[in-house]
Amino acid sequence: MQWPLVIGSAAIALWLIGTMVRIFDRQTEIQEHVENGQLRLLYGILRLMESSPPGLISTQLKLQLCRYISLAFTELQHKHGAAAGYQACVDTAQAQIDILEKRSVQTHLPRFDDAQRISSGNQVLPRYQRVVDQLRQLNVISDDDAKRFQRELTDRHHELEADTCLLRAERSLALNDPMSAQRHYLSARLCLQQVKNLDAQTARLAMVDQQLLELQSSRGARSANPKAA
Repeated sequence: MQWPLVIGSAAIALWLIGTMVRIFDRQTEIQEHVENGQLRLLYGILRLMESSPPGLISTQLKLQLCRYISLAFTELQHKHGAAAGYQACVDTAQAQIDILEKRSVQTHLPRFDDAQRISSGNQVLPRYQRVVDQLRQLNVISDDDAKRFQRELTDRHHELEADTCLLRAERSLALNDPMSAQRHYLSARLCLQQVKNLDAQTARLAMVDQQLLELQSSRGARSANPKAA
């Protein structure tokens, strides 16, 4: 998968999610009279997806969330009538689903290479875990799907830990401290070894091992030619 293309489509997806949030915000009168948690959950999911950095969660989980959003807005439209304006949310949710369904299957999610995205991802991952559990309790998703999504989210946590280590390794290299960089690369490996998705683990470990190999080759060259160092 070409990640620039994914990030580009993510910008469109974020615009669609923001559109649904703005439409939803205008339904204050209905929100004030709701007696159950459906609207709160629905609004919470929209806000969560709106605030998440692109590439954080899998396409499959996004699809599941958008299908729930579409279903929930459809039910609200039937309950409150056409004047409520929820059909626009249904249409927007379907547009997002169409985008996601056209994406190729992901073998692994991208590395986050800046501290801001890592921090944002770490902040929202626990909220995604709670949402998955809520959808399971509502029988929107099966126990098996809930377990699969929870494993994905746990894997993503380990990947973000590894991304933090990689950033530290890069900073160490910039400070001409290869020993420290090697320690951080090895810490990244330990984090990635906890990832349960073997395809993702293999792909990410291969990238870290390549960086370690390049570091060791560079150190070997400097040792052989101390004047160049």
